[in-house]
Amino acid sequence: MASKKWSRFFDFSFADKSRVNGRCKLCHKNYKDRHGTYSNFIKHLKPIHRNEYELIVSSDAAYLNEEENVVNDDRTIADLENIKYKQNQFILSITKNLIIKCGLPLNIVEHTSFRDFLKDCHLKYEPVSSRKLKRAVIPLLKNNVLGIIHKALNNIDHLTLTVD
Repeated sequence: MASKKWSRFFDFSFADKSRVNGRCKLCHKNYKDRHGTYSNFIKHLKPIHRNEYELIVSSDAAYLNEEENVVNDDRTIADLENIKYKQNQFILSITKNLIIKCGLPLNIVEHTSFRDFLKDCHLKYEPVSSRKLKRAVIPLLKNNVLGIIHKALNNIDHLTLTVD
């Protein structure tokens, strides 16, 4: 999925077994990175092609609200919406219960053993990156909590605050 996203801006080819060569379609410069890692390509896009980078980031932020555009199997739209809803609930639960309440680090979702465990628990689980948690899921939860606090404070006539 990530390679599809980045292939809009880079032509990828294998440099060797573990390295990928990417040629920028916009300025025709070559960059190399490890297979499955896109940090060097991000470092190129962010300062040089700011608008294209913002396009990628905004599509990541809309992760929780969008469906995949391409449907490759016989499932109905209702089935896909149900699967996407369950997937989002699963990601929200991981974020709230494991990362926020238990204090586990964000990068736990990128460990292969954790991903294998989640696939054993939830067969249709699609892995989420710590970047998506940091930029999409956690801000969503933070905004929900701030909204609840704001409503509660607006409904209170008098507030007493004691500081020790």
